[in-house]
Amino acid sequence: MARDIVKVYTGPRTEALWVQEILKENQIGSLLKDPLQESLKAGWAYAAGDAVFVFVESENEQEAKEIIADYFTNRSPVSDDD
Repeated sequence: MARDIVKVYTGPRTEALWVQEILKENQIGSLLKDPLQESLKAGWAYAAGDAVFVFVESENEQEAKEIIADYFTNRSPVSDDD
């Protein structure tokens, strides 16, 4: 039985990897789609930007969006003292 997936994040690869890790810590599986990396492996370059997409199963959409929003709201900047 196929499950529906929905996009919950679009942004730079580094942030997408953090988002994926945070979702994993909250027991939410996710898929990462990176058109630029996929196109480079195929021998051509996707020129529409460096956006990466994170997808989750539709049943986890609301919780995932809340976790992602919380992450971006509450993350603290790195200082020189860290």
